[in-house]
Amino acid sequence: MGDVLELHRERFPKWFMERIPELRRISAELAQKRGPSLYGIERYASKRDIW
Repeated sequence: MGDVLELHRERFPKWFMERIPELRRISAELAQKRGPSLYGIERYASKRDIW
């Protein structure tokens, strides 16, 4: 999401453009935290637990 905000930053009002760096940081942190819950279960469970 952060890349898209940066790519289209001129479409937003000034107050929003000023917050884009913060929003990019938050987006990256959340993506890192949710990654294991969406994609990492296979690493932490046996096949029997999954299937």
